This record gives sequence, structure tokens and C-alpha cells, in this order.
Amino acid sequence: MSQGRTPLIAGNWKMNGGLDEVDSLAGELARRMTALDGPPAFDMALCPPFP
Repeated sequence: MSQGRTPLIAGNWKMNGGLDEVDSLAGELARRMTALDGPPAFDMALCPPFP
């Protein structure tokens, strides 16, 4: 991997779940990201379905 580029991890799902599931998953991901030792070596994107 080239230096200076940050990997992007993206999660995309369609037609599954509602706002409660989206809120739950996003909250859990946020909690786990803040529990890491230091900043992650990647960027993350979450693409939930449109309600």
C-alpha cells in the first residue's frame, strides 16, 4: 500500500433493518472504535438503507 493513503473500510447494506437497527449498529461500532488503543489506521464509512 502506498504511503500517504489511508485504507477505507465501508459497510453497505440494503433493505435490511430499520432506524432502530441502524442506530444500534452505528452506536456499537462507535463504542468499539473509541475502545481502540490509539487512532485506527483506517477510515470507516457506514452506509445504512434509506428508511
